[in-house]
Amino acid sequence: LEGEIKYDSTNNFMSFATSGNQERARIDSSGRLLIGSTVNVSNGGIEGALQVIGTGSDDSSMNFARFSNDVNESFLCFSKSRSGTIGGNTVVQDGDRLGSIFFFGNDGTDSDSIGASIRCEVDGTPGSNDMPARLKFSTTADGASSSTERMRITNSGNVGINESNPLAKLHLGGDLFFTGGCNIEGGSSSSNLTISGGSTFKGGRIVLGGGNAAGTASLSSS
Repeated sequence: LEGEIKYDSTNNFMSFATSGNQERARIDSSGRLLIGSTVNVSNGGIEGALQVIGTGSDDSSMNFARFSNDVNESFLCFSKSRSGTIGGNTVVQDGDRLGSIFFFGNDGTDSDSIGASIRCEVDGTPGSNDMPARLKFSTTADGASSSTERMRITNSGNVGINESNPLAKLHLGGDLFFTGGCNIEGGSSSSNLTISGGSTFKGGRIVLGGGNAAGTASLSSS
């Protein structure tokens, strides 16, 4: 027997086997599609409807590939609606989470320990063809059991590192270290650098310049 499609009425699952009758995929009693395993896995209480499980690079990975003579790519899409009906259109609200990517590691007991995450949230008031959003990047510190936000990109393009409300294109909420030259250039307006708090400069220089006007450097330490 080289292949088989079987339904187990006792345990309520359907299995698919190929190549010497080896099971390759299973739809379990909860409707999950398991590829490469007969049992599902849980990460942080999340038991996905599609699970790819294996022991090597090939059997535990998913590939997205597009072959076309143009600039277009493959897509991985997340979406969110406030409607409780599949296919319903109800506008999301400020702070709603549009999609997240979580990274888990086994701690010797289970695989619920999160190491890092990337999350997209609504950042403002959505409207027709208007979806302001922010990206949040989090990591887990050594000895901690949960992740902490480290960097944020707002709907205006401001980037905050250890700062949840960045007021400039780059806003650092902690110490700033320069070990080499620092060049800041703008377009037709001046470029400004403001540093407050503990800052350390080692053997470098700060050069501020714009298209038509020189910038300013404001340095202060606490």
